[in-house]
Amino acid sequence: MTKSRFNLRNVIAGAICLAGVVMFSGCGGGNGSSGAGGKSNKFFDDLPKIYIDYNAQEKALEEKGKAAIVAEDKDAYAKAVKASEELQAKFEEYKKAGWEKIAGREIPFSFSPAAQELELIKNIDITSAKLGEGDSKGNVVFTVKAKNDISSKLLDKGGFLFCKFVAADGSALYTGSFSFNPAKNYTAGQSMTYYDVNPSIMIIDSVALLSDFAKIEFVTQQEYDAAKAEIREKNK
Repeated sequence: MTKSRFNLRNVIAGAICLAGVVMFSGCGGGNGSSGAGGKSNKFFDDLPKIYIDYNAQEKALEEKGKAAIVAEDKDAYAKAVKASEELQAKFEEYKKAGWEKIAGREIPFSFSPAAQELELIKNIDITSAKLGEGDSKGNVVFTVKAKNDISSKLLDKGGFLFCKFVAADGSALYTGSFSFNPAKNYTAGQSMTYYDVNPSIMIIDSVALLSDFAKIEFVTQQEYDAAKAEIREKNK
């Protein structure tokens, strides 16, 4: 008699799901290493460490699942899947609590000397950068007002603001950008939005990269591109 074997097609399909759990790739700018370790940050508390530890544990479970497939060990695979599900549930719980705790927290920002010379920067006033609340949780939300009258022509020509998330030593950890409604004219003192929503940069899936975060720096597009290259090189 031939030895009975469990259905590898179903197992492989499950493995694809197991491997597809969040891997914390950056959303607008830099990708970075998210290996085990991590530490708390005074702006993001324990969130960078929670994300990094989760990623490392999930990767280890993924390897166990793959090994179980190769060995055709149904029990070992089932244990890996169950452990992954339990880990995911605990991670979601900690993640939710972590973002709720820091919602509304002020985030420091500055401008590079070159960025201060940009026409758009000269004509706006960024009054605050805060970690989002409610539907904006996991974003950095900016409050921006027009310092002078701003035409849609200027926004259409150069309406993007570029920034990098930097460590205390100035090294780039992540990058992001945002824009305003390009079809709108703004008068001095008017709030500037992107289709009636305050501009923001999403970091919810990238906070693992921000253990050493110190501030956001607004930069030129050339400086932004250089920061992205720096991050890629650092994490090869």
